Amino acid sequence: MVSPYRLHDQIALVTGATGGIGAAISGHLAMLGCSVAIHYNSDSQAANDLKAVLIKKRGPVTRASFHVFKADMGNYDEVRRFGIADYPHTVF
Repeated sequence: MVSPYRLHDQIALVTGATGGIGAAISGHLAMLGCSVAIHYNSDSQAANDLKAVLIKKRGPVTRASFHVFKADMGNYDEVRRFGIADYPHTVF
């Protein structure tokens, strides 16, 4: 049987996490035990609301954590601030 927490100790960056698809992906990752970096560009309230939902969804055995951050992913300097631009061949 595959453990539902097979992504524990992993971190996922979900860009556009406050949108419908991003929120669904974030929720699924949380249920699998993955920590999630919640990205938003303009709606901090939606990002913080999503964080509260993810805290409730995470499994009872997981140590998953959730962090909210703002960035314009179309702006190289803002992306570089998070170190993402330093890994051009990484699949996110």
